[in-house]
Amino acid sequence: MPWLIGIDEAGYGPNLGPFVMSAVACRVDAATPSCLWDALQSAVRRAGGKRDPRIVIDDSKKVYGSGKTLAGLERGVLALLDQRPTTLAEFVRLLTDETQFSELASERWWRGTTTIPTEVTADEADDCYRSLHSASEQAGVREWRIVAGVVCPRRFNRITARAGTKSVVLADGFVRLVQTLFDSTQDNLDVKADKQGGRNTYRLQVQQAVGGLVRTVEENEERSRYETAVNGRVVTVTIEPRADASNLCVAWASMVSKYVRELCMREFNAFWANHLPNLTPTAGYPSDAPRFLASIQEKAVELGLTREELWREK
Repeated sequence: MPWLIGIDEAGYGPNLGPFVMSAVACRVDAATPSCLWDALQSAVRRAGGKRDPRIVIDDSKKVYGSGKTLAGLERGVLALLDQRPTTLAEFVRLLTDETQFSELASERWWRGTTTIPTEVTADEADDCYRSLHSASEQAGVREWRIVAGVVCPRRFNRITARAGTKSVVLADGFVRLVQTLFDSTQDNLDVKADKQGGRNTYRLQVQQAVGGLVRTVEENEERSRYETAVNGRVVTVTIEPRADASNLCVAWASMVSKYVRELCMREFNAFWANHLPNLTPTAGYPSDAPRFLASIQEKAVELGLTREELWREK
């Protein structure tokens, strides 16, 4: 039974807060329909259309946006988890390795005490979990996994300074996620991801992640596809624009990444509001980040925080 893996990110563009890249993976039977939205339709649906109790799985921008709460993201993300974290720290520990968790925990704004679930009830989260896993069993989807990577400004700046471009942060995150899932599973992998920054060549990333002799099947603006075999295991990687619109696992990964980043930004804003009560919160994007940085600059110096710790230069 192959593993289907979707990878997507959140927070690549902002100047403030962490960058998050996540992978959602599931193991499927040969008879499972290729479109998982169809296979799992008793439990999940796309955004839009008539509202019903099913879990909305789609591009995170469609599930969460201006004026919306985190409830939609939360229902989708927590439905995947066999364990039930009660705090942000417990949740992030489930998704990341110890090195990345320690890096995040060393951020001055980090508390990790945000309650999980945040905007849905524990009973509702449990209902979503049961609904998904009942549908999964019927559809031949045998297991779900989530893996995530979190990059805070200091490491983001070091990586981009060394490479001269911030696209290497995307490449590094992709390699780490695929490598983690390859090393922790036994079967073939079918990896799907959104195109990263408009580039068409990803062969080196596949090579770094799993090794083997990587064959380029297709490489153009519409799609980049690669295959390799390692110790009898076949790994296929397909990267294309708007993969979150055509692949459920990619859409789900975008939701995981957005959920992690938004919870982190809540703690980031709470930290600064504690020091500067009249400060307007920020989402960290270039349209507003300079205003926020200017507002906290004097207090940051007082607290011994450097620009490198706060601000992504690219």
